[in-house]
Amino acid sequence: MSLNAGDRIGRFEILAPLGAGGMGEVYYARDPELDRPVAIKILTASRHATGLQLERFQREARAIARITHPHICTIHDVGELDGVPFLVMEFLEGETLAERLERGPLAVGASLVTAGQIAAALDAAHQKGVVHRDLKPSNVMLTAGGVKLLDFGLAKLRDLDSGTIEHTTDSLRLTEVGTVLGTIPYMAPEQVEGRETDARTDIFALGAILYEITAGRPPFEGTSSASVMAAILTHDPPALSSVRPVVPASVDRIVKKCLEKDPNERWQSAADLSAALQWSREDSASHTDTARTAGNRRIPLATAAAAVTIGAILGGLAVWMLASRGVVGRPSAAVPRFIPITFRTGTVSAARFASDGETVIYSAAWGGDDYGLFMTRRGSVESRSLSISNARLLGVSSSGDLAFLRGSHDAVKLLAPTRTGTLARVPITGGGPREVFDDVIAADWMPGRDGLAVIRPGQVEFPPGHTIQGPHGYTFARVSPDGQTLPLVEGSDIVVLDRSEKRGPCHRDGGH
Repeated sequence: MSLNAGDRIGRFEILAPLGAGGMGEVYYARDPELDRPVAIKILTASRHATGLQLERFQREARAIARITHPHICTIHDVGELDGVPFLVMEFLEGETLAERLERGPLAVGASLVTAGQIAAALDAAHQKGVVHRDLKPSNVMLTAGGVKLLDFGLAKLRDLDSGTIEHTTDSLRLTEVGTVLGTIPYMAPEQVEGRETDARTDIFALGAILYEITAGRPPFEGTSSASVMAAILTHDPPALSSVRPVVPASVDRIVKKCLEKDPNERWQSAADLSAALQWSREDSASHTDTARTAGNRRIPLATAAAAVTIGAILGGLAVWMLASRGVVGRPSAAVPRFIPITFRTGTVSAARFASDGETVIYSAAWGGDDYGLFMTRRGSVESRSLSISNARLLGVSSSGDLAFLRGSHDAVKLLAPTRTGTLARVPITGGGPREVFDDVIAADWMPGRDGLAVIRPGQVEFPPGHTIQGPHGYTFARVSPDGQTLPLVEGSDIVVLDRSEKRGPCHRDGGH
């Protein structure tokens, strides 16, 4: 069965193909009743499929349907069309962990966050009697909301009432349909030997994933499938810290315990592993803080630009924290902790804390789309859109109003001095945006009041109507916590204007 745009499966309208494999195809579709995008997976080979293929497809539906968790792909519907079974699942935007690994290992903190979310998903699955048994980077999706666990086609299902295992074909026979080669590096010894598997089998696989995303290489390697299997059964991988020295000892211990050959020596539950990962994240952050040295007033713009354009929200958070604590202008200060809160590929232009110190507002352009505004909470990787498009965040006032710029926000032109737009504001609690000024390059809220510092192509107004400098090349602005100075970016410099000066000399910190 080959589907084209405009075709329908039940009430679902096919929009475009997403991919195909030996067993079937996946399509991007729309649910017109709920007006949401979905992914439809169909077993196109069903008419000629073996019993194993049909069982695997049905197993995936039963497994996913048991579990509701933010880090597991949701199943919306299941059905059959002209004898062809299909699954309707949550549509996910992002990249698989395997795709992300093609660019190299993750930062240690990001590795721990990713592993922690996988552990939380496994804990939810295990509590519902589902053992994944095919955990690997290509079955982990990185989305704007964090990790999503995919493909439960090899899952082992336990009857929650009786405790017995549902009728299943032997694990090794199931893998004969084509998953062994891609799965071997993450198989636990009991899988390799065809012995009984349980939740601790998934824990071994997660340990192998954590090792790989941190070290940039799998823990067990070889020149053939047989040699990799032999390594899994007989060898202990080098300690993570010997491959990547920045890895704390706590992470070494966690991974070693995950990869124990004897299941009784591993973490006995995903919940315990999740707690250990959380503790290690805090330990890792403290380790990083101690290792860092404080900066000074010489701040190269190349560093600031990189923080804006790498697609990581952390840069914006760090700038806010540095400015809010008066770090700019002091000879030394403690560097804030860097904790990833979004993994989606794109460009994040700015991020700000709200006055509660927990809510984070940021603007981002994902996958070539226009900039939009998003909200999350500190410590969370789940974000929600504020449904304000074509908007680049500038600041959040103490009373909870957002200031943002509307206009052309091409990421390539993000640093262009001539980029201007319409300054607008909207309450963080909701409501319609209200336009304030046209022809604005940048702006920021003045602390403790409802006023703004506004940067236009021909002048700097601090506050609006009070010009303190004429023509310039400034591109970014932040008001100091005391409201008396205005740090700006100009070329390769950080320029600090005093509120009292009019067209007076700038305080320049060369950043060459």
